[in-house]
Amino acid sequence: MWYRLFSQGRQVGFRKEVAGTPFYSQDGYAFSGAKLSYDSAAPELPLRTSRGERLFDGDVVELRPAPGLDYEERLALLRPSGSAAFARPGSRELEELDAWAEERAIPVRRRLGSVRAGPFYRRRYAPALNAAEARARATGPAALRWAAAVQVGAAASAALQLRLGGGVGPLATVLGAALSLALVAWADRRRAGRELGADFIGQLAPRAALLSGGFVAALVIASAWLGKGSAASPGEPALAASVLGGLTFLTTLGLCALVGQCLDHFGGSPPEPREPS
Repeated sequence: MWYRLFSQGRQVGFRKEVAGTPFYSQDGYAFSGAKLSYDSAAPELPLRTSRGERLFDGDVVELRPAPGLDYEERLALLRPSGSAAFARPGSRELEELDAWAEERAIPVRRRLGSVRAGPFYRRRYAPALNAAEARARATGPAALRWAAAVQVGAAASAALQLRLGGGVGPLATVLGAALSLALVAWADRRRAGRELGADFIGQLAPRAALLSGGFVAALVIASAWLGKGSAASPGEPALAASVLGGLTFLTTLGLCALVGQCLDHFGGSPPEPREPS
């Protein structure tokens, strides 16, 4: 993995990691273990220019949007999924490169600069940068809501099963969690609109899964501590917490992915705000 390094808005070199060990270079050719001083590192994008030049998150490039069209200026950003996306000047929307690359050729002609190096491009692409920062800030609260929805839905389903049939089935419990999560995700989609897309869910799902799995593991351990009088060995609660926490993590991760796909396919476009009368 390569990084382009900046210090106070000026490019100072590159860093690459080999088997977890960082190496540094001022020109991208001669690397050594001598660390460079920097305050910002842009990760490498999974594409290069037509001349083989590496591109990094925040680079401004010239690319051909589709075969037969002229080259246009775009901001290149790295998605949490690891793919590259591009924004037009003054736009919040990100466009996927894969949808344009019909000829299997890299349509990027050259690099023009970086939003990390000086104010010109930062001002030019401020809407896209602000939208990306807003999505990153919103991930934490949204992950907490989605994790809570999974737990509340599972608990409500289990309570209903106990009341009606006297036993708790795993499939019905997962279904209750899925329905609860779907309701919260739908409400978030209505509020956030197109900002709640695949990229945002890609950031949100692992965090929600960690919160949900961690909650179950902590609940199992807390229950064991409260029941100290039992004859269970100390290793049994830890093992149960690991197993149940891991299963909850995987289940929540899968439910988040499933709900995200359903939002994209069946959620439709969010309502446009009404004009004031």
